[in-house]
Amino acid sequence: HPIYSAGQHEDNNVKIEQLLPVLKDRANVYLAGHDHDMQHLKPEGGLHFFIAGTGGKLRTIEPGPRSLFARGANGFAVIEADAQTFTVRFIEADLSSPYSYTLRRAGSGTGRGIQ
Repeated sequence: HPIYSAGQHEDNNVKIEQLLPVLKDRANVYLAGHDHDMQHLKPEGGLHFFIAGTGGKLRTIEPGPRSLFARGANGFAVIEADAQTFTVRFIEADLSSPYSYTLRRAGSGTGRGIQ
C-alpha cells in the first residue's frame, strides 16, 4: 500500500506516522501498488515514492500537490539498477513509456544518490 497517493486510496495516515519515519533519510525508494495507476510523488527525506498498480482495473487519477507524474493506464513498471543508477520506467499496454526517473549515486551527477 502507498504511503502517499493522489489515487483512490489517498494518503495513508498510519503509514505516514509509523513507517515513514523509519524510511526517511535511510531509503531512497518506496515502491507500492494497490492504487490502480502510475505515480511518482515528490520525495521526502530523500525517499522517492513510486506507485505501479496498473495491472488491474483501470482508474482515472487527478494529479495532487505531491505529484511529479500521475496517470491512469494499464501497464507495468520496469526497474533497472547498477552500481551508479536506479531507474524506474513506467510502460503502458502499447509498450510506450510515458515517464521514467533515474536516481544517481551521490557524486556521480544529478539526483540525491543511491546508498
